[in-house]
Amino acid sequence: MTLVKYIFGLLIFVMMLVGMYFLAMHQLATGYVDKYYPKFTQEAGSLIIGLSRAQYGLVPVVFENTFPEKAQPVVNFAFELYQSPYGEILFEDLKHKIKAKTNNGIFILEVSPASFLKPLKVSENMIYDLDSESILGKMEDVTSHPNYEYLRKCYGSALYKGVFRMKPFGNITVHDDGWVAFADHYDFYKVTDKMTQEWKMQTLDTYRKVVALQKKSTSRIQSFIKTIQFLKDHGTVYVVRMPVAKEILDFEKASWNDFSSEMDAIARKCQVPFFDYSKSHTDYKFYDGSHLFDTSAEIFTEQLCSDILKLN
Repeated sequence: MTLVKYIFGLLIFVMMLVGMYFLAMHQLATGYVDKYYPKFTQEAGSLIIGLSRAQYGLVPVVFENTFPEKAQPVVNFAFELYQSPYGEILFEDLKHKIKAKTNNGIFILEVSPASFLKPLKVSENMIYDLDSESILGKMEDVTSHPNYEYLRKCYGSALYKGVFRMKPFGNITVHDDGWVAFADHYDFYKVTDKMTQEWKMQTLDTYRKVVALQKKSTSRIQSFIKTIQFLKDHGTVYVVRMPVAKEILDFEKASWNDFSSEMDAIARKCQVPFFDYSKSHTDYKFYDGSHLFDTSAEIFTEQLCSDILKLN
């Protein structure tokens, strides 16, 4: 009888642990998880694709308000360095992200040299395996809410934090449409010019280290072209090079001088527009020379939408 009670008690204990696990997971999945999580919780009618400049600098609601006739929602599906370069992994995820039978979406493809790089020691035929280790590579379900797969595979903290409803860093606001906004203030905290200058130098230092260990990938460029052709079947495609600080642009010119001309040639070949704002560094404010503050992101997105309207 004692053994039966022990086993019964053990089962109750295990059931309580399992229940607490799923409760914590559900609590976390229905609150704030991290800045990437909202990107995986809905189907998209239209998409913003690219790296961190697009993640911080392109605002979905501005596109929705300017182009109400386009398929919605517009989802910012851009990530940071190494997480969403152009390649077969990103291409496959896009197939599952877009609503079925969508043919009137708007697709903004942000491009920068970092979108097309690969490590020097990685061959072209190894890029798929490399990208498989990214968040996009780990995820099969890119549309569910709640998205428990994301918590299992990509959430880097303990589940108990979900009970306490954690919030993002003060200056950062993570929007449900995938846009990550970086403000120049939070309560009593204010981002100063000295801070932005220091962060810009840190960004340049990071870029130097990246470029020293990487080079242009022909397969990424091929996947980019393939992505454009695929998205054209679902709506209109626009290739966009975003503004950056002059020091950042000078660095990119030194490492890949003809980048804009290459992007323009690809866009012409694919018969889609290419907007190059890389020299518009005096028109907007960057918190680190490469990424826009939230107010500048809204202004820039409005400018892009205006230029698209003029083109059409």
